[in-house]
Amino acid sequence: MPRQRRAKDDPEHLDGPPVIDALTAHSAHDHADRGAGATGTGDGGAAEENTNAAEVSRTRIEELASWIDGYIRAWNSNDPDDIASLFTVDAEYRTEPFADPVEGRDAIVAYWLANSDEPGRTTFAWTPVVVTSNVAVVEGTTDYRDDPPRTYSNLWVLRLDGSGRCTSFTEWWMQHPTEI
Repeated sequence: MPRQRRAKDDPEHLDGPPVIDALTAHSAHDHADRGAGATGTGDGGAAEENTNAAEVSRTRIEELASWIDGYIRAWNSNDPDDIASLFTVDAEYRTEPFADPVEGRDAIVAYWLANSDEPGRTTFAWTPVVVTSNVAVVEGTTDYRDDPPRTYSNLWVLRLDGSGRCTSFTEWWMQHPTEI
């Protein structure tokens, strides 16, 4: 359940991070736009806070979408510059939650290239599960056009900095049963 601000006058004073998913952000923004429950006083009331949270969430979702577009571009090109552009210099990349991270952009690029998929052999569809001011959780499906084809469900947890580069990336992946 999303945590709420304790004091409306202190935006840094939070009872945990606000959790906003894409549907909630859309609904909160639409609700505030229609004026339902709006105070109209600009005093930081609930409608104004919902509108601000929705705008922050929309911005973060757009940043996330841009980052994932870049990730897919890098996945399909295996171009070192495409890969490097995704990560900060000191980023951490984990291919499973409890694995030691690959640390640093150069090491991530080298790891990626050593473990690359053949360009154009995959498709990736995704949905944001949770997007906050500092973390995103993404559910995805990866289809490999191999013989036989393979499908994986993915869960990504990533942190983007203010410039849209990833500082931390962790993925879980689960192969779907093979149809006989």
